[in-house]
Parts: sequence; C-alpha cells; structure tokens
Amino acid sequence: MYGQPASHEFHGPVRARIRRELRLQTTASAATGEPISVLIHNLSQAGMLIETLADLRKGDGLEVELPEGGARAARVVWRGEPLFGCEFEQDLPSATVSAALLRAQFALAREAAEESDRLGAANPLAGDLLPLRARVWIIAALSAICWAVVVAAILWIFG
Repeated sequence: MYGQPASHEFHGPVRARIRRELRLQTTASAATGEPISVLIHNLSQAGMLIETLADLRKGDGLEVELPEGGARAARVVWRGEPLFGCEFEQDLPSATVSAALLRAQFALAREAAEESDRLGAANPLAGDLLPLRARVWIIAALSAICWAVVVAAILWIFG
C-alpha cells in the first residue's frame, strides 16, 4: 500500500531508514544536464528507488525534482535496469518526504477519477440516474414500507 514502509530493504547502514512506497512521476537531470523522466517507487530521507529508461551507471550523479524540496542531488548506488537505487548527497527533511507522499497520493486519486470519468462516459446508463430528490423520496417510501411491515408483524404477534 502507498505510504507504508517497504518490505524489501537493501543491506547496509543507509537502508536502515524507513522507505515509503509511492508512485511519483517527476523529472531529473543527469550529470550531462540532459532532462530525464523518472518514476519514484520508494523514498526515504537517505535515498530512493527510481525507474527510468535513461542509461545510468553506478556512481552517476543526478538531480531529482521533489515536491517542496526542489532539485536534490543523488548518485546511483546500484542498477537493475530499468530500476536504479539512489542515495541522496544530503538527507531529505521529513517534510520533503511527506510532500512527495501527498503529491503521489493526489496523482493516484486524480488518475482514479479520470479512469472513473472515462468509464462513466463509456457507460450508456451513466446519464440515466434519477435526480437526487426522486432518489430521496424512493428511499424514504421504501423505509416507511419496511417499518410498516415490522409494526404490522409486532401487532400481529402480540396483538
């Protein structure tokens, strides 16, 4: 689940920090200055796991744009294309990690809403819902009928 500590931890002192799983699309710049698109899969104050199609090597430096944190310098500590483990040159403030989690959750909610809208547009019955006032009256009438049945049953049993 997003925002929960990751269960797959690397070995070593830097990985002792809690990693938060997320899916945050952002940009980075490689040492060459070339902008690259990255998807952050998990994040801690000390490092992150990114996915990118860029040709990064172990030891390469990059600057990743983080919400409320700006560009943060990191270096690749392992690679397993298209995934790369990166370590930040300076630990991130916890506020930057929190901002990234919030931004990722917002993006996920927006994607879900867009998907719902897309499915709603494809559903020919989506526009055939009754108006709210009619639905409220139907619910109230059905509730009254149910209570009338309950009262009638009680009167029949005890009456």
